[in-house]
Amino acid sequence: MAPAVIVVIWRYEVKPAREDAFRELYGPDGEWARLFATDPAYLGTELLKDSGDGHTYLTLDRWRDRAAYEAFLARREAEYAALDAQGMALTDDGEGLFVADVDNHAINTVPKETVVRITKAESGGPDGVGVWSGATTGKSPGGENRFMQLYLGGQLVTIKGTTT
Repeated sequence: MAPAVIVVIWRYEVKPAREDAFRELYGPDGEWARLFATDPAYLGTELLKDSGDGHTYLTLDRWRDRAAYEAFLARREAEYAALDAQGMALTDDGEGLFVADVDNHAINTVPKETVVRITKAESGGPDGVGVWSGATTGKSPGGENRFMQLYLGGQLVTIKGTTT
């Protein structure tokens, strides 16, 4: 079986006066996407915005597979760090939510539905001690925070690319 497509998801709280610069850096045609596009395993980026407060964004970066994504990170570490530093100046907060393996295979010939397998980042909290942050930050089933409820309800705004 071929490796599954992965989606790398990040959440950001953008400084109100820096939203245009943030969109230029993180949008589907932004500097991050241009860096990622230097690798043939990169499949695209989506930028989503909270339709309510206007300052919370999600990025969804799609890659052919986890191994290719990790190899890219290792090869382009310096460029990645430089862009990350630019992004930190535009945000009050940001966190990697998860890397999702998107599997669209079925055992038989019935219509296929997409199944997402989420792999947590670590056991427990930082350095494996304490509670895993996903359990306390509004992302667990039944305990979703307002932003996650909007995301799950399809109520975020997609930021389209600017190139034709």
